[in-house]
Amino acid sequence: MSTRKCRALTRRGMVSLAALAIAVSPLAAAPARAAADAQSEQLWQQADALVKRSQYQQALPILLEAARRGHPRAQTTLGNLYHAGKPGIAQDDTTAMKWYALGAAQGHRFAQYSLANGYMLGIGGLMQDQAKATQLFEASAQQGLTDAQEAIAMSYELGRGTQRNRARAVYWLDQAARQGDVYAQGFAKILRNPNTPQFRSINDVEGFVTGVFQYCWHDQFPRRRPDLDTPGYQVWQHMAPNWRDSYCW
Repeated sequence: MSTRKCRALTRRGMVSLAALAIAVSPLAAAPARAAADAQSEQLWQQADALVKRSQYQQALPILLEAARRGHPRAQTTLGNLYHAGKPGIAQDDTTAMKWYALGAAQGHRFAQYSLANGYMLGIGGLMQDQAKATQLFEASAQQGLTDAQEAIAMSYELGRGTQRNRARAVYWLDQAARQGDVYAQGFAKILRNPNTPQFRSINDVEGFVTGVFQYCWHDQFPRRRPDLDTPGYQVWQHMAPNWRDSYCW
């Protein structure tokens, strides 16, 4: 899969979220919660406008206030800013993962996807945990995030944090394809082909898929390139011509 699909975040220490039990009556709590939500949303809107104008330093304290009030988009945006390192904001994956964890705990799909990458790659001090990464990818995928749908498909195809299951991999690729993801559509077709071997790694997948795309889209001739000389590409090159052609219909 392309390096764009393998982007993201690393890992460091799992953020533990403390639950505060406040003894108030439901009738008293509801208006206060509604007011807090409205205020955090107003702060978020203000900060988002500043971020869109690349005024990151001005946005930061407002985002922090909204995030501390529990606004999931503000929490996720803080994760993005700390992960990327913007002007006036030092790059800090440990802090990024903390905010992603808070956003993910509230079901924010981008936070779930980013935290999943943190566990998959070991970013920001998180311990690598493929099972947790896969759970988070799937939670995000269920909310329609195409990058997460591709990621969970790869997890099922490679047995990454879960058992191998090509049928589930194809299912999630189909979900992404329905949203216009051309790569997912092509990869799903490749996995459906009975001639497709079992892959051992991302590199095997990338090499094989690139070989198919080159052959089917560029004069049906698999040109050899040193930068594509991966095990998957070599497997593709040695397939019988009639097997190769079966990928192009």
